[in-house]
Amino acid sequence: MKKKNKAVSFISCTIIFSVFLILPSFSFAQVYDNIGFKKDVPEEIRKACTVCDEFLDVKWIDERRHIGKLKTEWYKDGKKEGVSYYLVRLLEPSPGPVPILTCIFYNIDEERYHSKNIEKLIKEADKFEYALVGDFIMYAKKGKRQIQLGSADSIPYFPQPGVSSGQPFKKTFSNFSKTICVLYPNKEYVSIAETKKPFIKESLSEEEKKIFDQLIKFANNKCKEITGADAKCYTEMIKYCDVIDANFDGLDDYIFRFSLLDELGRPNKTPAIWYIYFSKGDQHKFKELRGCFSKQSFMPIFYSSVGKRIIYYTLCNLTEIIQGGN
Repeated sequence: MKKKNKAVSFISCTIIFSVFLILPSFSFAQVYDNIGFKKDVPEEIRKACTVCDEFLDVKWIDERRHIGKLKTEWYKDGKKEGVSYYLVRLLEPSPGPVPILTCIFYNIDEERYHSKNIEKLIKEADKFEYALVGDFIMYAKKGKRQIQLGSADSIPYFPQPGVSSGQPFKKTFSNFSKTICVLYPNKEYVSIAETKKPFIKESLSEEEKKIFDQLIKFANNKCKEITGADAKCYTEMIKYCDVIDANFDGLDDYIFRFSLLDELGRPNKTPAIWYIYFSKGDQHKFKELRGCFSKQSFMPIFYSSVGKRIIYYTLCNLTEIIQGGN
């Protein structure tokens, strides 16, 4: 009997020790999950929106005006930091030559998130107003009564040099490891709130390093073509490129930008040059993205048409561009 107990103890210890040995390997394959992700997404929506890895679980308060609330966790520099509460406001998309969409997350506290009075005010409000006083603030107005609902939060933070001012604050839904979407109440469009950014990691896989080096090489060669000189260009921004399946073929496409250097080796003040490195059959090709940004619009805005399987990128029909359109 004692020999049997010793054998069981030895086996148990061996198993426990083995688990501790393999734990580090699990830690390197971190899965970025979030209580803010919708768990019961209908299969037909997932099939129609293959570009989306996850959908935010927005509880719609006013479906007509696309205003809802969201309880979500957030990550900073790859670590889960806590829970935040938001009001989510989507503007009406306008597909065509100049598609425009803004998805804004307004900070609120837990009490307001659960408040039936705030929900009632939103449903009955005559209109919503927005003011920029340090922060972009949202107000609900009913008659002469005006109540501040919340101030805009930079989630997900867009960490790209030259776009954001101040100190970097990498606050995201999935540490830029997934394409995160917000499905419109009418289920005709999705707003893409977060894209994958694989090159911001400290350690890249062999395949990621290969692609990153190809983008850097292409940018430097293109700058030499433009300047006619044997000089490199400013490529720091490539590290923050957006990765998205723009042609729905199941392969990643890479949207990146770079700029020329002036005579002192500083980034030139002329507009950045935008390209997409996209999958075409069994290979990838480069194509310049022209006319996608206005003078007032310098931050990428993505959204997708659910039924037609089209991805819009700020002022461009991105899917059409890489299929040979203008």
